[in-house]
Amino acid sequence: MCWCTPTMRTPHCGKPTCVPPAGQILTEAHRLHAEIKDLRADIAALRDDAERYRFLRNDFSSASLNIDGNHCWVYRRNFSLLGATLDEAIDKAIAG
Repeated sequence: MCWCTPTMRTPHCGKPTCVPPAGQILTEAHRLHAEIKDLRADIAALRDDAERYRFLRNDFSSASLNIDGNHCWVYRRNFSLLGATLDEAIDKAIAG
């Protein structure tokens, strides 16, 4: 929104004198800070999921390779993963 003409919903005009009131800048800064914090938490969770996937992926091998690309994969470990949730069980197995 251009602050030169606040009643119009136009893109910012780029003039150095066209700035929003300080209160609105601070409000937007707080909102962006909260959003960044949430995004960092999402990234951390996605990294954990990626680590679990890579751990499991390394324990599979192909049992049969079909020409259509629809291969059969088998789990090579001969023990059970134990935990209250699958994520917890995989995390315990990763930790050793």
